[in-house]
Amino acid sequence: MLLPSLLTGILPNLSHPLSLGALLFLFTTLLAQTGALDPSVGWQWIDFLTRLIVVCLLTVSLANTPRRIIGVVAVVACSLGFYATKAGLASLIAGVFEGPSPFVSGGVDYFPVLRQLVSSEIDADHVLLLFGYRPNSDGSWLQVELERDARGYLKVDEKMETSCKGVFAIGDVAEAVHPSIPTALGSATKAAREIARRLQQALPTCS
Repeated sequence: MLLPSLLTGILPNLSHPLSLGALLFLFTTLLAQTGALDPSVGWQWIDFLTRLIVVCLLTVSLANTPRRIIGVVAVVACSLGFYATKAGLASLIAGVFEGPSPFVSGGVDYFPVLRQLVSSEIDADHVLLLFGYRPNSDGSWLQVELERDARGYLKVDEKMETSCKGVFAIGDVAEAVHPSIPTALGSATKAAREIARRLQQALPTCS
């Protein structure tokens, strides 16, 4: 994008409010980097943001006609198709969980949790896999009687503990207002913190 901009003489309008906002955002990111806990990671994100802002500014400046806009969309579509095809072929050839991982870039494995699950054993009393939108709280899988509301959602307190002490419910089965992945993650975090706190209190202390 930089070479066509230099050859055509079409440069970004840095006085535009959107351009100023993007540059201000980058400047505040640089300020935040001064107090970063891990500067190396911060510089990686700053490098990414800088490239992204430059590409966006140049694209908006150069794609100023319908024909050029169609060209930019075509380039993006071809790029996405190329990388998707490459990842798909790598998965078929190498396999996702066996052999060299096709999801490794720059020495970083993006699926460490999946690899750990398929390459190790985890001791558990029960594993429940439940799918659906309506709460399945009246099935035979429940070994205790838990209090529910009129629609069948399990009643929990602010720590995600049910009416039975020591039994926690997370996810859509306990979220009647906004059942979704983000709320499920939030409820899991609250329950995990409370469980960890109780386990910590139950540990013997050195005298």
